[in-house]
Amino acid sequence: MKRDLLKVLTGAETVEQVLKRRHGSRMPRKAPRVATRVAVDNLASRDFTVIDVVAEDRVGLLYAITAALAKAGLDVHAARVATEANRAIDAFYVRRAGKRVVDPAEVAELEAQLRAAVEPAS
Repeated sequence: MKRDLLKVLTGAETVEQVLKRRHGSRMPRKAPRVATRVAVDNLASRDFTVIDVVAEDRVGLLYAITAALAKAGLDVHAARVATEANRAIDAFYVRRAGKRVVDPAEVAELEAQLRAAVEPAS
């Protein structure tokens, strides 16, 4: 892990290259599939949009989620990250330019982007 971190910090490899290489080195696990669920909630917090993600855990999943949030222009102010067996259960408290994401079209687009980022490749 230290070598991988050093490679990324020195620019020898990107995070994506490291994750791709490391993902291929793991033995496949036999575990039940986990259906991906993404929910954007503006009622749970007065100040933040709360995004709940349930997905099949894998190497790089948290990176995929946070990269999608960054690409959407969101700032993560807090996160709760948990794993149960092969299921990741994560919640992110986010804002864009200091405001919650409330426009229905933006919420739908955000959900679609996150779902695409976290669903396992077939």
